[in-house]
Amino acid sequence: MLALIAAGVAAATETKQTQEGEKLYFGMLTRADLDKLLGMVSKLISYGIIALSFTLKLPEIKNVLKLRSVEGLNRNALYFEIISYLCTYR
Repeated sequence: MLALIAAGVAAATETKQTQEGEKLYFGMLTRADLDKLLGMVSKLISYGIIALSFTLKLPEIKNVLKLRSVEGLNRNALYFEIISYLCTYR
């Protein structure tokens, strides 16, 4: 999705040519530089999602460890979460 956004932005901006014949996007980035930048942004977003997911699960983990019981957990929510993991990592 980020590649599509970048392609749209790159197409909408005026491109210039370097002496070697490479196109410059935004006046200073070659296509290889733009691809590297989008890869880094994608990784940062992925790490952010993982960190926020862990942050949301932390209180639940804390309560399970404190009470030494899973009695208060919703069974349907756990099943839904397991199914979503299985669908995601196929």
